[in-house]
Amino acid sequence: MPVRQPRKAKYARHHLLIRHQTRQESMNVPKRLIKTLHIPTFILWSGSVFISSTSHPEMAELWCRIWTYISLFTLCVYFCSSIFKERNWNTETARIFKSFFCIGILEMAYALLQFLGVFPSANRHFLLTGTFDNPAVLAMLISLCFPIGCHFTVNSTARHKLIWKGLTVSMGVCLILTGSRTGILSGICSFALICRPAIKQHLQKLSRTNIVILLFTTLLLLTGLYFHKQDSVNGRILIWRIAMEMIADRPMWGWGREGFDAFYMPYQADYFLHHPASQHILLADNLTNPFNEFLLFAIRYGLIGLAALLLSLVFLLRSILKQKSDFRGMLIGIFTTLFLWSMFSYPFRIPFVWLTTVSFISIILFPNLSSHKYAKPLSTFILLCCFPPIIHILHFHYNKIEWIKVQERSSDVETTDLFTQYALLYERLKGDGDFLYNYGAELHYAGQYKKSLDILKECTTLYNDYNVQMLMADNYQQLGFTDKAILRYKYANLMVPNRFLPLYYEMQVHIKERDSIQACKVARTIINKPVKNQKSRTVKKIISEAEKYLHDHTF
Repeated sequence: MPVRQPRKAKYARHHLLIRHQTRQESMNVPKRLIKTLHIPTFILWSGSVFISSTSHPEMAELWCRIWTYISLFTLCVYFCSSIFKERNWNTETARIFKSFFCIGILEMAYALLQFLGVFPSANRHFLLTGTFDNPAVLAMLISLCFPIGCHFTVNSTARHKLIWKGLTVSMGVCLILTGSRTGILSGICSFALICRPAIKQHLQKLSRTNIVILLFTTLLLLTGLYFHKQDSVNGRILIWRIAMEMIADRPMWGWGREGFDAFYMPYQADYFLHHPASQHILLADNLTNPFNEFLLFAIRYGLIGLAALLLSLVFLLRSILKQKSDFRGMLIGIFTTLFLWSMFSYPFRIPFVWLTTVSFISIILFPNLSSHKYAKPLSTFILLCCFPPIIHILHFHYNKIEWIKVQERSSDVETTDLFTQYALLYERLKGDGDFLYNYGAELHYAGQYKKSLDILKECTTLYNDYNVQMLMADNYQQLGFTDKAILRYKYANLMVPNRFLPLYYEMQVHIKERDSIQACKVARTIINKPVKNQKSRTVKKIISEAEKYLHDHTF
């Protein structure tokens, strides 16, 4: 007769078995995570998103760009090697997108903690910015991750669906908190595109009255997005109008790569010269981007370049639609997100967007390229074509690092040594408008006004804005060319007509020249000028001085 085990011993053994299984499962978590994520992709994207510094922002941005360029080259090598090794791209695609989504989760968590006051925001004007200095860039990242979350929410097993849904809804909340209209709009579009079968099913169950209410609510939401920041929208309409004038003047081949930086602000000055009573005066600003990537491309490379770009986008969209992959809806969602951001912002100035776009294109093209009969020679050719640009880019950024180092040490270095280093850098960076402006500014602060003026004149062929004109005006004033100084101050005022400093310095020139008639005329203009920022102490001080001068010299 078998001996019966005591109940306590039986339960103890069962408890030990559960503990053993739990320990094994906890040990398997890192392994499962490694299998789920594409670790190289996670590392590459982490650098392009998280490299930042509040104490050395310029240097951090430069290293972020270098990291991203190296990541792009690494991605190209990986893409070509995948063709040679005939990897299963569907499995790789899932892991790549999950890795990017994981970066988005980390960024979102940090941003939400900023919103709750646990961490300080990188920009004092906004509650949450993530690791960036602008909530719009945070919204770009979250909105690019949002379609990935929607896809895996719809296509996951019941066990994982709740987790994906929770994370995706959290991203949607974070997107709303950023206040980015483009981000919110792209999130809505991504959700509608990926979840359209479920949405269609629900719509069929609704009555006509409910459908009308839903359409009215959608229209109300879109109208609300416009009126949420109406001045911003009207300001962009002004920018696009002036940009269209630039395109009309050089429609075929455009203004070149530096065309917008060199010529947009003079065009804006010309617009306000011919429209002195424009309602857009308070909306004007000093710009380096038209907030529309397609307009920027047309300004740089003309309508021929824009046509080539649009044809490429049509080809990519057709390639997505022809795919029988499970990821087709997600790819359409990411395509729509990139398109919307390109219509209303400047996504391709942000390093992680380059990496996302190249990954996105490689995933779309891989099935067609890998099945091509010349797949291996083509991939070799692509890889070889990448070498010259990456070498040139890294060399250029090495010079920029040297420049930033000199710039940061400028207060500690002897003037002679400083300008010896700048002269050496000039030979390597004279094609960079930012460097020329900085070189001209350093010369100005050192009292070398003639040399500064020469450098700034050269700068205007690559980069010409309000700040350049103000610096040139002060150089002319210091050299005794008061008429030229006044002309430059007037020009700077036309570029950004809501600024008070050009008028203030012009008044000071007239006062110094003892021309009280012209000084009083400018003082009246200052007093009657509409104020954009009512809280500005500088503006209040300028108006006060103008009133005092006018009071003392009016009989």
